[in-house]
Amino acid sequence: MNTAFFSRLLCCALTVFCLAACGAKRPNPDRNAARRESVASPEKNTEVPRADPGYVQWLEKQSMIAEAGELARIISGSELPWRVAGGDRSDILLSAADTWLRIHPASLLTGGKTAFRELGDDSVLDTLQKGGIRGLFIAPALESGAVWRNKNKTSAGDDAVSLRFDEYPDDDKDFERLRERAEKRGMQVGSDILSPAVGIGPDFLLAVRAVREYPGAFIMVEIPRTEWPALPDVPNNGDPTPLQAEHLALLVKARLLPPAVSRETLPWTTPGGWAVTGEVRCNDGQLRRWVFRFHKESSRPLLNWDDPSGAAQRILSGSVIRQVGVLRQALTGIHIEPLIGFDAAYAPSQRGLEPAPSALRSLAREIRRYGGWSAQFDPLPSALNTGMADAGPDFIADNITSPAAEYALLTGDIAPLRALLIQSRSFDHRRFLRMLPGPEGISLHALAQEPFPSDALERLRRLELGPTENSVLYMTGPSLASAADKARPQKNGNGPLGPHLLLTALRAALPGPLFLSGSDLTGALDIQTSSPSHATLGGLALGSSGSIVTRKGFARAKTLYPPLQNQLKQENSYLSRLAALSALRARTKAAQGTLIGPLPADNASVLPVLTRLPDGNLLLAAANFSPDSVNTKIRLPGSFAGKTLDTANQKQIDFTGALLPLELGPWVCRILHLQPHAASRSDGETQDEAPAKQRGGAS
Repeated sequence: MNTAFFSRLLCCALTVFCLAACGAKRPNPDRNAARRESVASPEKNTEVPRADPGYVQWLEKQSMIAEAGELARIISGSELPWRVAGGDRSDILLSAADTWLRIHPASLLTGGKTAFRELGDDSVLDTLQKGGIRGLFIAPALESGAVWRNKNKTSAGDDAVSLRFDEYPDDDKDFERLRERAEKRGMQVGSDILSPAVGIGPDFLLAVRAVREYPGAFIMVEIPRTEWPALPDVPNNGDPTPLQAEHLALLVKARLLPPAVSRETLPWTTPGGWAVTGEVRCNDGQLRRWVFRFHKESSRPLLNWDDPSGAAQRILSGSVIRQVGVLRQALTGIHIEPLIGFDAAYAPSQRGLEPAPSALRSLAREIRRYGGWSAQFDPLPSALNTGMADAGPDFIADNITSPAAEYALLTGDIAPLRALLIQSRSFDHRRFLRMLPGPEGISLHALAQEPFPSDALERLRRLELGPTENSVLYMTGPSLASAADKARPQKNGNGPLGPHLLLTALRAALPGPLFLSGSDLTGALDIQTSSPSHATLGGLALGSSGSIVTRKGFARAKTLYPPLQNQLKQENSYLSRLAALSALRARTKAAQGTLIGPLPADNASVLPVLTRLPDGNLLLAAANFSPDSVNTKIRLPGSFAGKTLDTANQKQIDFTGALLPLELGPWVCRILHLQPHAASRSDGETQDEAPAKQRGGAS
């Protein structure tokens, strides 16, 4: 995408206006300041019978609500929201950047530099470009609550407390330099907006001090003093304490909390709960205690989208303005799962999803209005695909090939993956984010439901895989490939590279943007850590860094593959093969294709998947989920006549008719480019499956 085109779509004028309007920026907090106090501790000035006014004012200068107000003034009363037309614009981004690299800044080895400076190094960008990368997605990159709570550096950084970057990725100037250098190479840049599950920072500290609208920003309730005996004690360090069942029962009986919220009736949501603060000296001099809703752990309070103050909506809107308008990011990630199901549930059957769909609809619409594209990254059940897509994001997480492809790789059972592909044929597959296993792990919730067999989870447990927490398996793609190679070894094989390339090539041949992680390129394996969710964050080097630990404190990971520069010199290395796959996707516009579906084959280990390309030709991916070579016959829809090219070597295959004979090596995904004669082109209908419906969203 050329500079002029990109500037038009992403509102270059908005950026200029943003920078001018934000001339008087809020002061960045001194990250080593001694004034970072715990939630419950009183201010040091004990002579005043209320919260220290100076401390409160200082907190307000650091708050997200204050910054969101500054950002809103850029938009309010201007013509900027009308600059970009609505409608389906996914093909525009897919044409510019169909193969992305996700980078978790906490796992990047930089040799002392910040993440943005390391990624913006010319040698790193040149290597990634040669490897076929056309987009960089860097997240999470916002300031972590661990900084405010004086926690150690091994925080993953997903508990953001600011709309600005953390010190490890670095500041806006370095990001601008990275974006400009990437765009010169035809690469786009993206990142997440603020997650609704934030951390304990200025806004929360102001909320528990009852400062103006700040309590409305969070799902929190003030507890009357008469009910304090029902609350547990809080540690001396002031960290909020999760409520146990007996405490909750007393608060429910007092009608201060509902007996449940609807997300608690859903088996696939991320665990959370209610936590309580200690006694806090508030702005009016009163002592108060609060109960608030948290996500995963008590240090991650949840924003309250439904509060009439609109404080949470303003914070998230400010994050959108900053990411899309000020920073001109092409792709903006949204994590909406923390907001699923917060209506009170007074019966087990109440399983509402609000306010998540409303929030997703609003945020996706705002991102589009400012010229960007949105991606919903949470792995949700496939039954929700239509509803989530109708809410407006350009792309949603792929819950069809994941975890079904990983399950097939580990067990050899391709039936669930085939069934899910058939069931989803009416969905516009261009909108799926084809992600390989990354820092967020692999959600296993789907394995407890059809079409997976009843013993699917038990089969994986017997393989003794990586750490699992809350039905999420934390393994990198290379670690998963190593586990598959160990469980089902091939004779005289090339180790984990084959299974890893199989997962990559199958997704590369399907519609939608392909997302790889840094661990894929380097072959980084899991690391030993006390926190399961950190196992995939081992340090990896994209350049020549000799560091043994990341700036966030994660140890360097063991890698299966040579340095990236060396891989480019090896024809069959992972990065060289990725470059060929990326070139194929760009040449055929596979990411913009229409899924026809899986085809019949006479071998139980082979999954053939057919996609119609925008030019009317076809792309056939034949994946062998077996450690043995196989010969198979694939039944094509109708009788084929035309030219068939093996994309690996551009050699023509002599073939006509309905049965395509293929030889597939161990763990091989062979991709064929079928160019039928005009007279022989069909609607792509198989004998037992209806044709895929026309694109235009979920149906």
